[in-house]
Amino acid sequence: MTDAAQPRGTSFGLGDLRFSDGFVFQHLVEGPVTIGVLAERLGVTQQAASKSVADLERRGYVARTPDPADARARLVALTERGRGAIEGARRHRAALGAE
Repeated sequence: MTDAAQPRGTSFGLGDLRFSDGFVFQHLVEGPVTIGVLAERLGVTQQAASKSVADLERRGYVARTPDPADARARLVALTERGRGAIEGARRHRAALGAE
């Protein structure tokens, strides 16, 4: 969320979102990815991506599940709350644009 959208988002239950969360979300919209793929797309280390994912998972926006193609890997996906946050942020951005 941008600084302008943050106060509005807080009033709709999105107050715990950070601007940086959007960077992770944008790579999960199309579907689950591994931490390695996420790290590569974000241009960060796997450790940094794991830290971001752990925080988002703690807040209920993403979930990790075993990768059926590779038992050593875990897939990261948006939860219902994560998808709702994206939709809410889009609505808020549209409302800001209309103002």
